[in-house]
Amino acid sequence: VGGVNVPNGIQHLAGLRALECVKATPVFLREVRALTELRTFTVCNVRSEHSADLSNAISKMSHLVHLEIVAAAENEVLRFEGLYLPLTLSWLGLAGQLEKTSMPKLLSSWSHLNSLTQLQLAFSNIDEETFSCLCVLHGLRSLGLMKAFEGKRLEFCAGSFPKLRFLHIWGAAQLNQVRIEESALKILAELWFTDCPELKFLPDGIEHLAALEKLYLEDTSEELIEKLRQERDSDECSEDVMKISHIRNVTVALSHNGFEERIR
Repeated sequence: VGGVNVPNGIQHLAGLRALECVKATPVFLREVRALTELRTFTVCNVRSEHSADLSNAISKMSHLVHLEIVAAAENEVLRFEGLYLPLTLSWLGLAGQLEKTSMPKLLSSWSHLNSLTQLQLAFSNIDEETFSCLCVLHGLRSLGLMKAFEGKRLEFCAGSFPKLRFLHIWGAAQLNQVRIEESALKILAELWFTDCPELKFLPDGIEHLAALEKLYLEDTSEELIEKLRQERDSDECSEDVMKISHIRNVTVALSHNGFEERIR
């Protein structure tokens, strides 16, 4: 989405509370700094060279609740090492690559965001090490990683994400192992894996997720999906069946043939 061009003079609307789907331009980003009363701000078509002006503008929006930043392209690098997010923020969406070297510092700088409950990251280029930095977000209730995780192993350490209810990992092309330590994701209700073709095994430790109500596997490896379907129909109680026996709804799907089946 390219966003809507905003005419010059937006800075005169000082009391504006919401500004959505607007196109980033150098002039607009300088003028929007004056809109310090904004609660909702969605900006599209952001380029790397806009990063400093955008960061500067957002740092002045001290009442912001909902922020969404969409890069001009999937491979556009957003350089947000100087981005300060307000304490009031509860919903954050970033679509665009984050700079690898500054990512740990950026993610760790969000530790003060006690009100942040929903986070959506797309194309971020997060790896195993930088993912662990997200664990500072103790108040998260919903986390979506859309083509954002580039690693092979996803690990949830003990005590991580204590308030998370919904987790969606989508488009993790290399992901082949998920490990959940006891006491991680304690109240998680829904876990979705979509388009993770190398994922051939259930998450190690999924049996610890006592509150889990729904597991949805779409376009993981066909091997995993077929194994779960066969074990469902078998008279023998396999290890996989035992691991997910407490989950009320387990659904598997393969989009290329329009197949979706609830197996529990």
